[in-house]
Amino acid sequence: MLNRAFDIVWFTLTATNQHGIHSPSLFQLYEHVIRDDRKFHAFEKLEVYRNQLLRNSEKIDILELGAGSSYGSASSKQIKEVASQQLSSPYQLRVLFRLIEWVEAENIVELGASLGLSSFYLAATSTKNTVTSFEGNPHFVKLIKLQNLRLGFENLHLIEGNFDKTYPEFIQSGPKVDFIFIDGNHREQATIDYFLQSLKIIDEDGIIVLDDIHWSLGMQKAWKKIKAHERVNASIDLYMMGIIFLSPEYKEKRHLNIRPRIWT
Repeated sequence: MLNRAFDIVWFTLTATNQHGIHSPSLFQLYEHVIRDDRKFHAFEKLEVYRNQLLRNSEKIDILELGAGSSYGSASSKQIKEVASQQLSSPYQLRVLFRLIEWVEAENIVELGASLGLSSFYLAATSTKNTVTSFEGNPHFVKLIKLQNLRLGFENLHLIEGNFDKTYPEFIQSGPKVDFIFIDGNHREQATIDYFLQSLKIIDEDGIIVLDDIHWSLGMQKAWKKIKAHERVNASIDLYMMGIIFLSPEYKEKRHLNIRPRIWT
């Protein structure tokens, strides 16, 4: 069992800041993505949606396919309960937004749309981007589509169904992508499997972001195994999520634990 309080304290004490980053490219990324606190117009609009979800008392049917929540045997929950448990923080989503903007990613995949807030953040980076978001719960997909009628992100494409079936089918269709955000089944082996599958379609210089890498001991083990993969040349652990770099520009493998700006 993971002792979350101890884990956070240990990470904070052992992680570095900008002074411990010796790679010029990773230092630039730290300055412009992790440390940057610029506000974009899209942030305010999308945080309105977050607040709406957090106040919404309507019930929504739950189809739990992974380990990312603690619904037990409940068949439905209030939307505000789902939102409070599943939505990524504003800081996380802004890091994703700035990261996509910084590397100029164009073809983006998300595994685990949940209530759609992260999907909208990804789509808001540029109208020239294509975002393909996978979600297993049809009731969540319906909610996302309804909200997107208001937001109008034409570059967001939703694929409904269990990832174990829909993701291999997508991969088989042969697209090349340059950015993948994995936030679905929070189990060790499933996370590793999604990462390995993603390597089949990710560009040589692509980036893979994994959410909740310290959510459980299993997720920590998955993160450790993924970092050790031969195609991974650099990684950044921000505690709440991990960033994997495949680019061969990193001649020496670099794995950094960095305190998020909100912790400094």
